[in-house]
Amino acid sequence: MFKRALFHTIASQLQHKNALVITGMRQVGKTTLMKQLAAAWPGKHVWFDFDNPLDQMLFESNDFRLIHPFTTNHLPLTINH
Repeated sequence: MFKRALFHTIASQLQHKNALVITGMRQVGKTTLMKQLAAAWPGKHVWFDFDNPLDQMLFESNDFRLIHPFTTNHLPLTINH
């Protein structure tokens, strides 16, 4: 699989503390790009996929304590929808 054109541009920004948002039309490679970026990350990361009903349930709950354990260790967090 080839690297998306934006891979190197975005990869250089991953160490920054600000959020990175990838948006675009359907079927243009956003998820592929995010998977490539996650694979290039030198450590652990957290991935939520809203196509997965179990991940969806975590965010539909009003009890945000369910999500909190995933966010307290400052790992990169990916939410795919």
